[in-house]
Amino acid sequence: MASFFKKKSRVHPTQDYSPARQRRLLIEELSQDGRVLKDALAELRNDKDVVLAAVKQNGRVLEFASEKLKRDKEVVLAAVKQDGLALFESSPQLQNDKDVVLAAVKQDGLALQAASAQLQNDKEVVLAAVKQDGGALQDASAQLQNDKEVVLAAVNRYGDALMHASSQLQNDKDVVLAAVKKDGLALEAASAQLQNDKDVVLAAVKQDGMALPDASAQLQNDKEVVLAAVANYGDALWHASAELRNDKDVVLAAVKQDGLALQAASAELRNDKDVMLAAAHSNGDDGAGVPRKLRKSMKVKKSKKSKKSMKVKKSMKVKKSMKFKKSKKSMKFKKSIKIKRK
Repeated sequence: MASFFKKKSRVHPTQDYSPARQRRLLIEELSQDGRVLKDALAELRNDKDVVLAAVKQNGRVLEFASEKLKRDKEVVLAAVKQDGLALFESSPQLQNDKDVVLAAVKQDGLALQAASAQLQNDKEVVLAAVKQDGGALQDASAQLQNDKEVVLAAVNRYGDALMHASSQLQNDKDVVLAAVKKDGLALEAASAQLQNDKDVVLAAVKQDGMALPDASAQLQNDKEVVLAAVANYGDALWHASAELRNDKDVVLAAVKQDGLALQAASAELRNDKDVMLAAAHSNGDDGAGVPRKLRKSMKVKKSKKSKKSMKVKKSMKVKKSMKFKKSKKSMKFKKSIKIKRK
């Protein structure tokens, strides 16, 4: 009997079943692993029930279906509901079908890339896509990349989607604030005007201190902004102004977050005892990278604390021992009284 596979089935390689039985077994197998469709004969890859079983388990195997079934709306809908990116394997007609494309982008927003130009300009479709994955904004039409509702939905999902917004919306404070609150590094895509807006930049560096390089030079010299940045990510100190890299409050905040930020401080503060000790403490290395004199100072202090602690513990042991002896003596005395009474 002829097999239904180009290669032998992994589950039923040798059994001599009737064609109907083999078909049923294949459908059962496909419901467990849709990839089996790849090895099925052409006639089965053109069998709607067989292909439906496969794509419901793994939408991407639509690739192995016949051209006829790639044009079948029921089959393609089943595939994109399981994996939106199966839309890439469907026919051009169905890539222009709103029901199919909506189902695809709701499952995976990036499927918008496979939609027709007409549907990439459909607000309902694009909104559904960017709500699922903000990065889908890159495949929206230029018209919708300039739609504030669409762009806000995208950046609220994925802040970096701001790079795909129109230049007009990259200069919209509401949009940019929403983006940097989601991902501080989205500040890079903001207009120069908003990179110099303190509200926007503060929101960005609080979310990710490394947004500081994209702030204006004026705000890289703003103590409040830089403090917020280094408190989030100490190494952002490298992008502060020279003046603030010589500000003890700023540098202390930076090295407390990351001791290695000490290297970005001014020469004067790199040799400041308080700053160096804070950096060493932050790294938990008990003075690594700290000058010998200061390491010695740290060890002396630690030693004094240790000795003091040992004295306290010893004193506590002595007191405990005395209490025990006293208790023992008391017990003997009580026992003696009882014997006398007898």
